[in-house]
Amino acid sequence: MLAAVFAPQYLKHKVFTIPEFFEKRYGLETRVLLTFYFLAMIILTKTSVSLYSGSRVLADLTGWDFQALMWGSASSPPSIPSPGVWLPSSIQMPSRLSF
Repeated sequence: MLAAVFAPQYLKHKVFTIPEFFEKRYGLETRVLLTFYFLAMIILTKTSVSLYSGSRVLADLTGWDFQALMWGSASSPPSIPSPGVWLPSSIQMPSRLSF
């Protein structure tokens, strides 16, 4: 239903994202505000669901304390570096994919 209403507007204005549409309609300030709002909502909703469900599964499977698993999994991702940090400099990553 929403796609039938909004898709023609997006195509007419040649925009690809909701914040881009809001910028064309209301200005740059609205786009920046909406972008930060969407970013915060995505991070908060997805992170909370992932932390809860992952900790619940581990607690049920292992019998460990649920609260300890929640805090441990919440604090561990910032301390884990990305895989690119561990690659030796002799391994060259492709700059682009070819099909």
